[in-house]
Amino acid sequence: MFSLWWRSFSEHVKKAVSSTKNKINIMKSLAGSTWGQDKETLILTYKSIGRSVLEYGSPIWSPIISESNWTKIQSTQNQALRIATGNVKMAHQDHLHQETQVLPVKEHTKMTSEQFLLNCHLPNHPGNKQISRPLPARRMKPTIQNYRHKVQDLLPVTDKKDLKKKQKTIHTKHVSNTIKNYIPNKVLDQQPPKIDQKEKFLSRNSRSLLSQLRSGYSRKLNSYLHRINDEVEDKCPECNIGPHTTNHLFNCQIKPTDLSPEDLWKNPVLAAGFLDLDEGVT
Repeated sequence: MFSLWWRSFSEHVKKAVSSTKNKINIMKSLAGSTWGQDKETLILTYKSIGRSVLEYGSPIWSPIISESNWTKIQSTQNQALRIATGNVKMAHQDHLHQETQVLPVKEHTKMTSEQFLLNCHLPNHPGNKQISRPLPARRMKPTIQNYRHKVQDLLPVTDKKDLKKKQKTIHTKHVSNTIKNYIPNKVLDQQPPKIDQKEKFLSRNSRSLLSQLRSGYSRKLNSYLHRINDEVEDKCPECNIGPHTTNHLFNCQIKPTDLSPEDLWKNPVLAAGFLDLDEGVT
């Protein structure tokens, strides 16, 4: 009797996750929350040596694996994105994806699988014969053909130029749907704006703290420190009023400002200066 691993791909997921976690350790050696390489370099590193392993062969296994296996894969990506951004474990995974502009694993593999299936429709593609076959009448395990209805409106594919255009359409669709389905940001209670590019000129420590504050969980906040150590009072050290949250930082009576929490995204350089984020860092 054949084993079940080939039908569920659990063993494949287990090995891919294990291998990727070993590679994520390389990212840990490149940066901590207060030192090291910038976020962009770390994200490129993850995509190159981490995600490429985690999603290897995804058009084959993505229609089949269980939700528990998806969770294992996503948790591994979350670990990498926390390292890249310097966020704490409490930060929501939607925040991690928004900060890094990386799609959740399930959404990304669906996108690349649809693009691969579309690629197979090129007249001279080796997979063209396979996708031209009719779907079997009897019930079978899902395959990449389950994505057929997703690309039907983009057929036929005439040449590589046409393929590239239609693959971009698939990319735009998945990115738009993902952004639409993110939960509201904890600090703003709505979808956050884009992060101003000037943030790239700040130190690793400042950028990590800004990202933490945007998540609502930061080592600069007593509301967060109180959750991990109840001996810390959830009060502002300046005005002694609680809760000491990201929003309170911009509304403290002892340290008034015209800036608002939204400036953590729109004016990160000014916000970092106002909050003294590099204070005490050498």
